Amino acid sequence: MHLHAGARRLLLALSFGLAAHAAAAPLPTSPAGKSAEAYMSARDKGDYARMAEMLTEGSSDGAWSREKVQRVDASRLRVSGDVKSRRYVTEKPGQAGAVTVIYETEFSKAGRTEERVLVLSQGGKPVVNGHSAVHCNTGACFKD
Repeated sequence: MHLHAGARRLLLALSFGLAAHAAAAPLPTSPAGKSAEAYMSARDKGDYARMAEMLTEGSSDGAWSREKVQRVDASRLRVSGDVKSRRYVTEKPGQAGAVTVIYETEFSKAGRTEERVLVLSQGGKPVVNGHSAVHCNTGACFKD
């Protein structure tokens, strides 16, 4: 296949831009950040069994079932839609070793959203306690 020189330059620029964009997105490296990343990755893939396992570890309210997690995520899907992209933003330390890991997520329906994953320390081990989301169209995201 023979491409016009202009088309080759455009493809090269696009591929370089995508590679540079992908390289610019850092991932969390702390133990709490890695736990949050594993949780969000499971959520993005629809791995409700893994999410339930992680939430049960970090919960004082009892066990989470796969079905319960799926019901909660079904309401998110109805309101927000599918995940188009997710970017790690930062981590904020809290009390007693807790860390809030913050992501910027783009959803198909809700658009740009701030998501926070709360990671607690239990016996020195990071455990996911849950997550929350604020849609940026409300003007309330990324304020602190």
